[in-house]
Amino acid sequence: MEATLRRQVLRAAVRDRMFLKTVCHDVSPNDFPDRAEQIVATIALKFWDEHNEPIGALLRSDAEDAARHQRLNQEERKQLRQLIDDIQGTKMDLVPIKALEDRVLALKRDTFFDHALEQVVTAQEKGRLDATVLEDIVEQARRELADRVYVATDYMDELEKRILRRRLNQDTEKYPRLMIDPIDEEIRAIGRGHFAIFVGPYSSGKSLFLMHVAMAYAMQGLNVIYVTLEDPKDILENRMDASMGGIPMSKLNLLPNRLRHRFNNLKQMIRGRIKIVDATEGGFTISKCEKMWDQLRSDGFIADAIIIDYDEEIECEKKFSGEMQRKQEFMEIYKRIRRMAKKLDVLVWTASQTKRGTADKKVITGDMVGEDISKIKKSFLAIGIGKVPDEDNVTNLYIMRHRLDRSKFSVEVVSDFASGLAVDAEATRLRMRKPKR
Repeated sequence: MEATLRRQVLRAAVRDRMFLKTVCHDVSPNDFPDRAEQIVATIALKFWDEHNEPIGALLRSDAEDAARHQRLNQEERKQLRQLIDDIQGTKMDLVPIKALEDRVLALKRDTFFDHALEQVVTAQEKGRLDATVLEDIVEQARRELADRVYVATDYMDELEKRILRRRLNQDTEKYPRLMIDPIDEEIRAIGRGHFAIFVGPYSSGKSLFLMHVAMAYAMQGLNVIYVTLEDPKDILENRMDASMGGIPMSKLNLLPNRLRHRFNNLKQMIRGRIKIVDATEGGFTISKCEKMWDQLRSDGFIADAIIIDYDEEIECEKKFSGEMQRKQEFMEIYKRIRRMAKKLDVLVWTASQTKRGTADKKVITGDMVGEDISKIKKSFLAIGIGKVPDEDNVTNLYIMRHRLDRSKFSVEVVSDFASGLAVDAEATRLRMRKPKR
């Protein structure tokens, strides 16, 4: 590989999990002639193998440890630090990751063919070229060049890796908090490759809860794509401004200085973490969502979570007819959502409406879901949004399904929908401290 390509490969190997999934078996530290590059490649590939996560920000400290163990001199350490600055910085030109993956795989094929030709020529010169030599080359080609559909691992030999991975997952919050204290204290939510759903009646705050999750993830260092299918981008931005500023949406234009002050206090935590996609014009499908994720990834924004507001506006790519048409469409849509979450290795959230006659219900169960109950069955986590009688500012959240943890229980949170707050954290904590009647 030439130098520019090697740097791009290292940059992706340090930060992009999908790139690692695709080419980790096709890249070796030996592909890098420079010693500093070899060290970075070794660290990145070993970390992925042990933890199934890109090394990311831990690269620098691991590289310093490697420099001490390998007793690099001052000049070599300087080159190593400069390399890390380059691949983790913003000065490198961004390249489409898919094109980079294709280039790596093409180079592997070319290298294999060059080596195979050299084997044939050498065997011919020594008078040893026969069918056995050719059969060995063909067999090697089948192993190394065949499309890798699945990767098998030996369960019994991977115990230590699993122990390390669980320790890392606990430290790095593989299951990020929802920042809804009554829920976070009872269960862990979803992790990568999973999707979850809020279910509630009309005007029950579904969009605000999705927005709350988006901001909670961003404050924990995750990159979020927020797709709005119903409310235009300006309305969503007003809600976010109100939520971040704790100001009722009706007063945003009257209190600009207060908004500016509170917004600036939070923006450092979530700077560049949330991308809003206005898809209210229609035609949004899950395939388009995957392409959008890949496009943003090529531009340098690797999303950890996708939030789709909400399922009623997602169009089905497969056409059905008959009385069960809409139910079949939702079954297909949610099947694709589940596959997308797994394929992209991201957290996915959406929301769904309940049947009529549920507006005053405190506990929203799976039986109340509109159109198709399989939405709940396909999800890893489903939360019903209910109304607490005689308390307009209190919302009952019912964990109706959780594939990974406890379910069938309710928690109550204090909401301030006028200010765009699905969860008023301080008021909710005060309510939790009060003795239950």
